[in-house]
Parts: sequence; C-alpha cells; structure tokens
Amino acid sequence: MKENSKFKLALLVLFGIFTFFFFLLLKLPDARIQNLAIAHIKTVSQNFGILFSAEKVRISLIFGPALKFYNVELKAMDDDTQTLKIEFLKIKPKFFSMLTSTKKAAFSAELLDGEVSGVIGASVSDASNSALITHLYFDSINLSHATLLKKFIPVQFGSGQLDGKIKLNLDFSQTQKSRGSENIIVKDLSLLSQKIYGFNVPKINMSQAQIEFTISEGSLLIDKIEMGKDQKTDDIVAKVIGDGQIGQSLEKTKINFKIIFGFSEALKQSFPLLDNILTPAKTTDGRYAYKVTGFLFAPGM
Repeated sequence: MKENSKFKLALLVLFGIFTFFFFLLLKLPDARIQNLAIAHIKTVSQNFGILFSAEKVRISLIFGPALKFYNVELKAMDDDTQTLKIEFLKIKPKFFSMLTSTKKAAFSAELLDGEVSGVIGASVSDASNSALITHLYFDSINLSHATLLKKFIPVQFGSGQLDGKIKLNLDFSQTQKSRGSENIIVKDLSLLSQKIYGFNVPKINMSQAQIEFTISEGSLLIDKIEMGKDQKTDDIVAKVIGDGQIGQSLEKTKINFKIIFGFSEALKQSFPLLDNILTPAKTTDGRYAYKVTGFLFAPGM
C-alpha cells in the first residue's frame, strides 16, 4: 500500500470511528461504546499487521467531542516483543475541516515516558486534490521503549531522548504550495548490538542526532542533518547536505543528497568488514561519501 494511501486510510478510520460513536453516545451505555470502539479499531489495525487493545474508551463532550483511550497497547502480529504502550490517547476531529476537502484531527498521547501531540490531516477527495498535513510535537520521548519501531525500521534503540517538532503542509496537486519545516533532536542515542540486513552490528553510541530542514514553494532544503560530534567519542559521525523537490505524491518526491560519514576506531575494530565494504566510497581524509539521488522511497547511489 502506498504511503499516501496509508495516511489517508488511517485518517478516515479516525473520522469514521469518531462520527459513528458520537451519534451512539446518548443511546448506548459506556460499556457498549467501549466494546464497539475497540472491536472496530482491532479490525483496522490488523490490516497493518498490528494487534490493538485498550483498557477502556470514553467519549467526552467538554470543549468539543473527543474520544479518549486509556492504557492502549499496540503489538506486532508477527513478533509479540515489538510493542508500544500508550497510557492515554485523545483524538479530537476538527469539525470545521469537515466542510473542506482536507479533513483534520487533533490528538495527544502520553507514551514512552513523554508526550506526542499535534494535528494530522489528508484530503479525502480524488487524486487531483491530494494533500497531507502533519503537525507533530515531541516532548521527552524515550526511544529505548519503542520496540514496535523495529517492525518498520531495521534497528533497535538502546537509548535516546527525542524532542522537537514537525510541521508539514504538502499539496500534491499544486506542489509549489507545499511548505513546512522539521527540527528534531535525539540526545544520548545508542543502538543495541543486533543483526541488520544479515550483518552482526555491535552496539553503537552517539552523543546526539539532529535533523533540520525547510520546505518552501515545493522545494526542500536541508539546513542540518548531523549524527554524532567527534569520532573519538561517537561511534558514528555523519552529515547530510542537499535538497529536493516535492512531487505529486511522496513516492514521486525527488531528493539530491550527499552523505559524508566516519566511524570510531572502536567500531572499526569490532566490525572489521566495515572498511572493506565501504572502500569504494572512501575519501582522502579517511571518511566515506555517497551521493543519493532519485525518488524519496527508491533512491540510487
């Protein structure tokens, strides 16, 4: 399933659930509403390979209708060690957006020793009027507890505190209207010793990782993407420079990046094949460099 389609499907599910249960509010007891909400979300989440459970669900009318979930657990269907626990989740559709082609929902979640909040949205009309809205705010997210992430990315975090924000307003029908920014920082980042794409990779430590970019009139510019600071103390020190162009979908978005990186001596010694594998990209200063171009989800080097 394409990334745009997944996003739109998830948003439609949120609106569908909310609308359905709001009109049942005055007719059904809390227990019945709870069972219906959980059963419906379970069915949808299984399409993404995830099992959903929640201790209870409530509908609130204070400051506007909202769905509240307590003690939610998401678990990968093919690996029950990959989980995500959410102590509290609140979803509140933006009703004025119901009058437009782009539907929006606000949410807040207490999870991973921190909090995530924001607004997500997507157009639900035809492909000629396609848009994605993502405004996310991260506060003290502990990545070491996010084992469900391994279902989507091939690494498992040992530590890391994530803070920052993402604000994207992407218009795929008129790409010049796309705009946004991202400013994310992860401190005390480490990856556990693990197997990645068939290679046994030792534990990797980095003092921090930072991502900053802006999108203006459909053009993407990397302001700063850096990992680590000093090869004497960080196992990986990397920098990404470049730009891109928003396409008529995420899949058609083009990038033109250059990645420059190096490794600590300790990492080289514990992973002796590393230098041999990367020899073609080695530069005169002992670091490595790759140019990454093409489409966002299928780039070439």
